[in-house]
Amino acid sequence: MSNHSFHDINLHITWHNNHDLPMSPDTEQAVHEAILEKCRMTKGVYIYEVGGIETHVHIAIRIEPTVLISNLSGK
Repeated sequence: MSNHSFHDINLHITWHNNHDLPMSPDTEQAVHEAILEKCRMTKGVYIYEVGGIETHVHIAIRIEPTVLISNLSGK
């Protein structure tokens, strides 16, 4: 029996604004930066892309099995 393991956990997470109200471009940029910083500060998170439109933000990431999605997403 091998002691090797493989994992490949890819996530697409979406955050919506309250009542899907649009964000200003400055707010949208600040939200993207805050999400990127949270990912950078969390060990085991690898960022593919952050984007979205005025009413919601998308993030595509890969995580290690030790990362709790609830801690990362704030839920």
